[in-house]
Amino acid sequence: MAWLHLWLGLASGMVVFIVSLTGCLYVFHEEFLEWFPVKADQPAVMKDVRATGRPFLKPSAIVTQLQQQMDQNEAPIQAFMIRYFVDKPSLLLAEADGVDERIWYTFDPYTGELLDQKLETPYGVFRIRNGEKSRENLRGFEFFPFVLQGHMTLWLSPKVGQPIVAYGTLVFVVLLISGLVLWWPKSKAAAKQRYWFRWKKSTKWRRKNYDLHHVNGFYMFLLLFIIAFTGLCIGLGWMRDGMHFLLGGGDELEFKSVPPKDGDSVVPQHYVLDAIFEKETNLYPDANTRSMYWAYPSLKDAEATTMTVTYTEKTTYRAHYDRYSQRNLGFEDEANHDDESLAHRMEELYLPLHEGSVGGLPTKVLAFVASLISTSLPVTGFYIWWGRRNKTARKKAKHHASVGS
Repeated sequence: MAWLHLWLGLASGMVVFIVSLTGCLYVFHEEFLEWFPVKADQPAVMKDVRATGRPFLKPSAIVTQLQQQMDQNEAPIQAFMIRYFVDKPSLLLAEADGVDERIWYTFDPYTGELLDQKLETPYGVFRIRNGEKSRENLRGFEFFPFVLQGHMTLWLSPKVGQPIVAYGTLVFVVLLISGLVLWWPKSKAAAKQRYWFRWKKSTKWRRKNYDLHHVNGFYMFLLLFIIAFTGLCIGLGWMRDGMHFLLGGGDELEFKSVPPKDGDSVVPQHYVLDAIFEKETNLYPDANTRSMYWAYPSLKDAEATTMTVTYTEKTTYRAHYDRYSQRNLGFEDEANHDDESLAHRMEELYLPLHEGSVGGLPTKVLAFVASLISTSLPVTGFYIWWGRRNKTARKKAKHHASVGS
């Protein structure tokens, strides 16, 4: 167990340090931004958009209109989200050519007029005019998004960084368990030193460092295990699916389209979207905001559904449609949780537990302290190993010196 704890700790120490430090910094981001709000660097689109009795243009018409107004050299719009606002400029979100990039189109929902176009990248937001990207970063530097990116991907591409963080967290869970086994005292006399610090003026820094690692690790074990485990359930699909099964979850909230068989005729996607949009408009004629996410997050997912989100004055309705047949697959009733399984209720707690917001400010303080101590564990653990390594080297040197003499 000691061998496992040592080498897994050395292998994952840097990942654990960065993820813990960024998590610690991110805990109070909501409170900080509330106290010190960030000034908007992106100028709002100033245009008076009024319905004056006109209906919204359908999604296919919006895409067509926007494509016609773009530069001829620009690629066809690969849209995957549209959001309509009543009497306000609306938004279309599309995939871009670069990795982890996307394009935001702001448009008049009644005429299809293109009002603004921006390219969003992991490093900033840039306006596009006449097919050319401006050099000015509209977003500027934002501290907390930067911290969150480090927490989730180590500032690497998500395809590379996210698995490293996820499996580094899995290793951290093993380190917590093995650390608890190593901490466990063999006698009552040994237990006295394991529960609290017994430092004197003569206590050397190596002993203090050892206590900081073991005592702090013991008291934070449960909190760190919860934070790490919920992070795994968020970041690893197989872990999330496994917990869903173990907690008795069924298919009650899983919505999947049925891909057509070979040889079947497929209705063009924009016709399906138009039909779904018309259904939603008839169901909720008084909605003030309406969103559609088709095949989100990628058109490459054959089973992905077209999700619609409709906002009214009283509530929000989320519906899923088969992206091929237009069939309504079901609704997500946000107001009624009585019929939800234990699995789904736990899934709703993963993020609040992970970020410490489940109990408000007190649990956030606990999450902050736990993350801060977690940041110190790789450092103190490394110095324990380094001290023992140098001690062994010095003993060998003394031994060779004595033999030589």
